[in-house]
Amino acid sequence: MRGHPAMWDSLRMRDEALVGSDEASRILGIHRATFLRWVADGLIAPVHETPGIRGAKVFRRADVEQLAREKAEASA
Repeated sequence: MRGHPAMWDSLRMRDEALVGSDEASRILGIHRATFLRWVADGLIAPVHETPGIRGAKVFRRADVEQLAREKAEASA
């Protein structure tokens, strides 16, 4: 995972499976830009975001997988 190592270490201490936007977009099978648009539209929310205009966003893997299931069901 990319991002500041200390950020990832502190988030891992919560004992949650976390993913960055690159991995989340791979799980969903969509382009990263599409995923970030979904984030901006409120379809999924990061659990942490580093400061700055281009701050890294971190998501719960379970939330990403749930969104993938919902999108699959909607297209079925």
